[in-house]
Amino acid sequence: MSTKKVIIVTHGHLAEALIKALAEIVGDVRDFYAVNFEIHESLNDLKEKLEEILNKSPNSEFIILVDFFGGSPCNCACHFLINPKVYVISGVNFPMLVEVATKKDTTDVKKLCEDIVKAGRNSIVDVKKKLISECNF
Repeated sequence: MSTKKVIIVTHGHLAEALIKALAEIVGDVRDFYAVNFEIHESLNDLKEKLEEILNKSPNSEFIILVDFFGGSPCNCACHFLINPKVYVISGVNFPMLVEVATKKDTTDVKKLCEDIVKAGRNSIVDVKKKLISECNF
């Protein structure tokens, strides 16, 4: 099984904050990279940041998690999908990061991508509605 690296790409400094919070929960966040897309940067700047990380480990598989589908980070990351070792998943949230952090060294990348999406979807809950219906208020 090849080494998996995770790149989180978001508008502003969300990527950086997500990795910092993840480190507090799971500890080891080696092979995680934050790429912040700031308002003063161009798409070319963002592309260069991604290329730099990807080129450091050409034999690794990369999962790129972006903030939302169709945004600049997602559109830029899609340029790298021609590489069969690059996967892009949109809608990054904290449960997705915990999933990838705890499974990346033991799970096949295609299965891991499925598990990441599932964890993200399952974490979205209308808490009030769920609690009221389960507690029969």
